[in-house]
Amino acid sequence: MNIQLFFIMRCTLVPRIKGQVLSTVGVAVLVTMAHGALFNQKVTLTPIPFRLVGLALAIFLGFRNTASYVSEVRNSATSECFL
Repeated sequence: MNIQLFFIMRCTLVPRIKGQVLSTVGVAVLVTMAHGALFNQKVTLTPIPFRLVGLALAIFLGFRNTASYVSEVRNSATSECFL
C-alpha cells in the first residue's frame, strides 16, 4: 500500500475545511478541560436531546449523500481529477 496517497492534497476538501476542523477540536479540548462545569455550576445533560439531533442529522445526511452521488455522476466526465 502506498502511504503517499494519504497526503495528496489535489482535488480534496482538506484545505477548505482545515480551519473548521481545528476550531472544533479546540472547542472539544476546552469542553473536556472544563469537565462539564460552566461558570462554577455543574451542567447536566440527558441523552434525549442528543438522540433527537442525531436522528435529524441522520435523515438530512442521507439526503445529502444521495444528492452528492447524483452530482458526482453528472460532473465526473468533465472533472480534472478524473482525467
